[in-house]
Amino acid sequence: MRIFKEAFMTSIHRKVWRSLLAFATLGLLAGHVLAASGPGPDAPPPITLTVLYDNFAAVPGTKADWGFSCLIRGTEKTILLDAGGRHDVLFQNLEALKVDPKEVQVIVLSHAHSDHTGALLPFLIRDEEAKIYSPFDWPEEYLPSTTVHAPLEICKNVYLTGAMGKSPVEQALVLNTEDGLVVVTGCAHPGIVSMVERAKEMLDRPVDLVCGGFHLLNMTDEQVKGIIGQFKALGVKRVGATHCTGDKQMALIRDAFGADFVPLGVGRVLEFRTAPIDRDLIVKDGNGRLIDSRHEYYLKNVARFVEENKGMNRGGLVMLGDSITEGWPAAYLPADGSVTNRGIGGDKVGGRYYGVRDRLKESVFDLAPRKVYLLIGINNLIFWPVPVPELLDDYDKLLTELRSGPPGTKVVVQSLLPLGMGYAGYNPTVLTFNKGLKTLASKHGCAFLDLHAKYADAQGELPAELTEDGLHLNGKGYAKWAKLIPEISRARPRT
Repeated sequence: MRIFKEAFMTSIHRKVWRSLLAFATLGLLAGHVLAASGPGPDAPPPITLTVLYDNFAAVPGTKADWGFSCLIRGTEKTILLDAGGRHDVLFQNLEALKVDPKEVQVIVLSHAHSDHTGALLPFLIRDEEAKIYSPFDWPEEYLPSTTVHAPLEICKNVYLTGAMGKSPVEQALVLNTEDGLVVVTGCAHPGIVSMVERAKEMLDRPVDLVCGGFHLLNMTDEQVKGIIGQFKALGVKRVGATHCTGDKQMALIRDAFGADFVPLGVGRVLEFRTAPIDRDLIVKDGNGRLIDSRHEYYLKNVARFVEENKGMNRGGLVMLGDSITEGWPAAYLPADGSVTNRGIGGDKVGGRYYGVRDRLKESVFDLAPRKVYLLIGINNLIFWPVPVPELLDDYDKLLTELRSGPPGTKVVVQSLLPLGMGYAGYNPTVLTFNKGLKTLASKHGCAFLDLHAKYADAQGELPAELTEDGLHLNGKGYAKWAKLIPEISRARPRT
């Protein structure tokens, strides 16, 4: 069946469903969360994916049937992806795996086919509070849900591709883990490669695992080998094909990926390390440039700079950067307005993303400053990762353009600050980047201010007394910075 017939072909209200099907759920015991291998003492709990419904059974006591469903735990919310085809099979597997339907907070439907939605309404009898995300519109009287037309973050580190394809429309679920993206598909009717490409475009991260149904069962060997080649070109590390992929086709994928083929089946539990940083959704604009949810804030600030520049004196000092620069307390800046803050929270260097390089006219050139203090790059290393060599190349282009501005403007390149608390693991990358910055500063005839050396404690981290979160400075942190900039330290501070 192409759609869940019970939802579309009958006028029975959910309460009637409850009375007709309650007997089918009698004896379903409240289960326990499946045990997963324990993380280290300081590590966050892992994310787990438990297969609840599949063509294959991996655990005794579970039942195989054509269809797919899996449960995701360890994320901000517990998520059910699809519900399989038959409620009796689903309930048997839930009981065998000690899964209580009431723990599910979010239900994601990949597409409308009955082998993914057939057990949904019986499941909702046990869990009426779950929020439902679907790529297609359900009749409101049967299934109130949110229709997902475009990429969407549904909770921290969990994303949906939104509706793709036409007949049927389908969406994939994407997990952001420490080792990369995990793309989970129901059947991948729009094309498994297209869905992986969408996930990469959304989050600009490597793909650790693609798993679920791939809908390759009617493809020839050569066609499957072509998809395997595309997977590898996309940098997919591991593959867990099941359900509608096809036995022969799965064998080809298993042979191609070897130890990196991940077997699934009902009861199989996959475990992933929690990503330390939540990822922002990324889309391309009309110019092919990558933008994120902060882009509107970026544009508003650039427009504000244009208006402010009309009434400002020329020849002062410009502080140029991201939220660390934007956060300078007014009390630490000269009262005469000789220092202009041109920081924008979330900003980046420029290049594949919009950044400082794209706003030099509004932030610097229109003010014809005597000196510019530049601090930028940490967002590129942590939140929108760009390889250090590529980022240094973007920074090189930034300095070339900055040095082509008003004659007489001096540029001070500031190193990135050390990081502390939950960000401390990025410090080796910061050191590598800072080494490259020092070389670039010399190449372009810029002064270099090594903030890292001034702030790092004995462990090479940002001291706790200078920060609230390990990334941004607090008042004491800015007071220390103010003493390192002569134009600020010599000036009378605001009162």
